[in-house]
Amino acid sequence: MVIAIIAILAALILPALAGAKNRAKRLQCVNNERQIGLALTMYASDNDDYFPASQFWASWGGNVGTGKPVQSYGWNVPVNARPLNAYTANNVNAFACPGDIGDTFQTGGVPWKADQSCFNDWGNSYLMPWRQYGLIFSSTGANGQCGWSYYGIEAIGGDSFPGQITPSMKSSEMRPISNKIILLDWPGAPDRTLDQISAWHSVKGKGLFNILYGDSHIEPYLFTADQRYPKTPWGATVDPGSQYW
Repeated sequence: MVIAIIAILAALILPALAGAKNRAKRLQCVNNERQIGLALTMYASDNDDYFPASQFWASWGGNVGTGKPVQSYGWNVPVNARPLNAYTANNVNAFACPGDIGDTFQTGGVPWKADQSCFNDWGNSYLMPWRQYGLIFSSTGANGQCGWSYYGIEAIGGDSFPGQITPSMKSSEMRPISNKIILLDWPGAPDRTLDQISAWHSVKGKGLFNILYGDSHIEPYLFTADQRYPKTPWGATVDPGSQYW
């Protein structure tokens, strides 16, 4: 009888504990993104209104990575060469989402090991759309003088790789700001189909990703099939009047 009661209590309590743990991870991720947003504001204030430029997708902030399982995105760029770190007091953990379980899109659907994550691999859990030289062109978008479209999102970070410089966005160019995407959990990007995502957070049983917007608010969201590749391609028209840009 006692064992049966314990089993019933465990069945009731364990899901609640798991839910509380997931909420705590998501809230820590929210705090991280909010801290990064503040750091970006301070950076722009000190750099003629420009957001950071970096040589690779992930190297605008964070830690030097292990390059496991994927050697990409500037995984080996040292801490002192990641421009936003100075504005987080070199707190590299601000770039580590506690829900980060890696990105199976990068490994052809193969799950990552327990000790592997985007942060551990390339030093950053968060993707800030980047104006990669040769891939994102001003002419492909439709946002005035900007138009650097990343699947319909106006790319923010500039490319500082020698010989292939592209300009960062200015903070004053973010008008309107309430729907302007700044950054998001790495596998939440709309560059893959819905069956290729690695959900980091769960809200009411639905896998979602945190997104930081220009007015500093953060929303959990999952891009729909129509809002992501292939229905929304790289270079899709940027529309500041839409749900997001």
